[in-house]
Amino acid sequence: MKTKNPFNVTFAEEPEAIVSREIERNEIIRLFQSESPESKIQFVTGPRGVGKTVWLRQIKKHFDSQNNWITADLTQYSNMLEQLAGKLYENGKLKRLFLKAEFNFSFQGFGFSLRGDNPISNVESLLDRMFLYLKSKGKRVLVTIDDVSRSDFMKQFAQTYQSMIRSGYPIFLLMTGLYENVSALVNTKNLTFLLRAPKMRLGKLSMCATALAYKTYLGIDEKEAVSLARTVKGYAYAFQLIGNVLYQNTSSKLTPRQMDSFDVALDENVYSKIWESMSSADRMLTFALLEHQEAGELQRALGINNAKYQVYRRRLVNMGIVDDKARGSLTFSLPRFKEFVAFQKELAEE
Repeated sequence: MKTKNPFNVTFAEEPEAIVSREIERNEIIRLFQSESPESKIQFVTGPRGVGKTVWLRQIKKHFDSQNNWITADLTQYSNMLEQLAGKLYENGKLKRLFLKAEFNFSFQGFGFSLRGDNPISNVESLLDRMFLYLKSKGKRVLVTIDDVSRSDFMKQFAQTYQSMIRSGYPIFLLMTGLYENVSALVNTKNLTFLLRAPKMRLGKLSMCATALAYKTYLGIDEKEAVSLARTVKGYAYAFQLIGNVLYQNTSSKLTPRQMDSFDVALDENVYSKIWESMSSADRMLTFALLEHQEAGELQRALGINNAKYQVYRRRLVNMGIVDDKARGSLTFSLPRFKEFVAFQKELAEE
């Protein structure tokens, strides 16, 4: 009888089979746990399916395990300041502290009031009281926001967060999002302080660690595992997708039919959405990349100068679509994306 499938192709759900990203993880931990942090904000970008949500959850778990840290995961679909106040109060590490200090607040839906003090009329004042107390107790708060974008709730939260940082409150902010959404947010009027926040692009999974995971969970030999790792190209969703198919079929190699299903899943669940977010110039560069890799050849094929080419190149690199690690040339970064682009080109020429 088979055990539970360790691979999971459902977005945002954490599978058993995970290839860890220790370098990126340790960089965030070092930044935020420092006595004098260089920044209290960190953006993490990457294309759809790269594993941002699962990675963010792992970071949150680490800080949850630290006695002097409290975490609060917020969404952008309701008032984020009220979410933060409610989650701080309901946190098991804090509720006892607040009760001892007679932090019995009464504010909108939260139902708690501050005894012996003036009534609190807005959530900003409530958070001010809470963070003053947390600071006095040596507590730090990590706020995590997944798939960040330029929403009204996010803009309101960011403006208040800036004020809290100026007040010296121990609040840290870790956000993940698509490159284009993060870029739109940080360039919003009155939020340009976010431009100075460090931005990390979540990279590819380690080839060695990917092969080792396939050996462990599929029971295959090293040669087969390395071959699969090459097919995945470090892309988290592809790692889960292939692992899921092979585990279910007790196989070590993809059949042609399974490879077709792999392409369809990438297209429908990820690549079609990436394609929709690309400008016409982005798409033309990927069309040219089907036949050329060198910068000079790409510029001639597109009829553009080097300055314009660099703008297009940088955008596609930041979106995680192409790699520019080989000096003066570009390659497709995502697995089977070249085949996807070739199909899109055929459609455009009909």
